[in-house]
Amino acid sequence: MMELLAGAALSFLTPWASVLATLAALTVQSNLLDGVCLATGLFTLLFAMDYIKHRKREFVALMTVFLASMLLFLNAQDWLYLYFSWELMGLCSYLLIALRETEPARKAARRALVINRISGVAFLLAIVLISLETGSFSFGVVPPTAALLLFIAAMIKSSQIPFVWLPDAMEAPTPVSALLHSATMVAAGPLLLHRFQEHFLFLSGFIRGWAMLSIVVASFLALVQHNQKRVLAYSTIATVAFLYTVFSSPLLPVAFSVHAFLKAAYFILVGTYAAGQGYELETGLNRKSLSSALSLFLMLSLSGAPLLGMFWFKIGENTAALTVFLSVLYFTRMYCASFSGGAPPRKGIGTSLALVMAGLSVLLYPVSVPPLSSTVSILAATAAGLVLFNFKPLAATGNALNWLFSRKFPEMEPPEERLENWGYLVGRAARHGSQRLNRTFTGPVGRDVGYIAASLAALAMGVMLC
Repeated sequence: MMELLAGAALSFLTPWASVLATLAALTVQSNLLDGVCLATGLFTLLFAMDYIKHRKREFVALMTVFLASMLLFLNAQDWLYLYFSWELMGLCSYLLIALRETEPARKAARRALVINRISGVAFLLAIVLISLETGSFSFGVVPPTAALLLFIAAMIKSSQIPFVWLPDAMEAPTPVSALLHSATMVAAGPLLLHRFQEHFLFLSGFIRGWAMLSIVVASFLALVQHNQKRVLAYSTIATVAFLYTVFSSPLLPVAFSVHAFLKAAYFILVGTYAAGQGYELETGLNRKSLSSALSLFLMLSLSGAPLLGMFWFKIGENTAALTVFLSVLYFTRMYCASFSGGAPPRKGIGTSLALVMAGLSVLLYPVSVPPLSSTVSILAATAAGLVLFNFKPLAATGNALNWLFSRKFPEMEPPEERLENWGYLVGRAARHGSQRLNRTFTGPVGRDVGYIAASLAALAMGVMLC
């Protein structure tokens, strides 16, 4: 961590100092979570060297401190250090989101700050209760009330429904998005619950139910987005919600690591081929390209397609089919809308970095392979699926979803014959319902405080009923 802080200080002389400091810190790390956090940080900093054109020194210094705060969170040895890193991550994210100083960026930064401050207050109250119970700030006994407050702090930090702040944070530069989604900031919640899992087991049923609600709502919200980064943001909310469902599993650190590499790769890839089109979903790019193939691999891996990425962690879960189906829906729409023309995608260092990170995610598969009997049945099912697989149904599904949830869908009152078409009516109802749902979680920053208060009251009532 000292290397990173030194790199942040020297970055005002040369931004490459931060890259070298991250590389130096990476070479001495043996812990999986530390190594993944530093590796994704290194790749995003390398991408930033090409992506950021203005205020590069300030940007790289903030990114390096952001990375150091994540590393401190992973290695904190008492509650005070853990709280300090929790708040430092929030402060760095606020400064990085607002870096462009546009009105949307300032609004998004304020929204993130307001919501994350509630998380900080809940975390601080939990620490006070722990210190009153134990007489110290060392890790040990966590009273049930303190555990509930820590859970609330975790849900807010992870932008879980209804504490949604992450999609608006996509106003930040793409390297920030890549690090925000892949490293420890958004996933701090499930990592916290995993580290102290014995104190949260009494809440496990409620945690699982709340996480499933977040998965379903975030997946439907992803379907109505017209910006590629916002689709990925709701994807992150859904995936982190899945991590909550397996917070007590010994495989959670590996699942976090696989997701980190995949999501950072996807953001960097999108930042390479879609930045020139303002990250619009319909970019009209050529499907027969490296960017297209890499996008398809990342999409299937994040969804949990057989033998790829998140599949190894979803396979043993009762909700696996639902989570895979929902993620395939919005990713299919995104892929088919992006690669639906003949324009060659822009290539750059981001394409190469995304390719390397996709390869690193594959290297983690052996750590999570299930027993031999399960593996044989999985391979047999996958072989049958590959024989029956045809790209045309996938493309047709993606194009239909894109038309249904695109701006081209007829907004005027349809002709009389359409009103008798049940397919049209169902489509219109789905579109309008998703749009209303989207408006519920976006809006003026000024109403966030009341909205958060109502959400916390509902959350506390739900816990008491359980």
